[in-house]
Amino acid sequence: MLELAGIIHLASSRLQQIDPDLAALVTGPKLSSTRADGPEIAIYLAGCSGLKLRSALVGIPIYKIGTTTRRDVEGRIGDLCKVRYAGFDPATGGHHDGFDDYRLIPIRPTRNALPPGILLKNGCLSIRLPRDLSRSQFEARFRRALAAYSVSEWANAPNGRAHLSAREIHTVQLPVLTAFAKGAVRAKELYVLSLAAVTPIVAEAAAMICSGHS
Repeated sequence: MLELAGIIHLASSRLQQIDPDLAALVTGPKLSSTRADGPEIAIYLAGCSGLKLRSALVGIPIYKIGTTTRRDVEGRIGDLCKVRYAGFDPATGGHHDGFDDYRLIPIRPTRNALPPGILLKNGCLSIRLPRDLSRSQFEARFRRALAAYSVSEWANAPNGRAHLSAREIHTVQLPVLTAFAKGAVRAKELYVLSLAAVTPIVAEAAAMICSGHS
């Protein structure tokens, strides 16, 4: 039996050298020695007329950058419209105008190649998580990786405070709260980034998070 296995292995090796496709048909698909992959994550970019107005006021682009495992990313965008993400006005208890028309903004390709494991698919960046990295772990680390660009962090950093002061803008004018049945919570996925900067920064952050779990 061992001799037969050796003969088959030798024949397969020679066939692989001559015709890899034929070898695959004869021997079957090669099994990966790595762990099975986890869920596929879509990283999307979204905006609305309310954020557009706030961006004009602040003088810096503000976008929603989020993650989802849903295949219908548009459905996720619809959820943002329903809750008027980041549109709550604590002064009135209502909502600012323009936070109920969120739309998907296609992430732009760049001249440079994306990091390994990152794909541009349907206007989103797509990455398959390693099996030992959960979606919640990835999302938490992803937010930490982009923390310096978040509206809240930026507004409280020296350069952000100086920028807002020069424009005589108070932090309460920034879109930072989302109202739910149990109360308003901070909108953690708003970032001050130009469209040109989104792709390289976000793709590199996602790739680095997964690289330690491959």
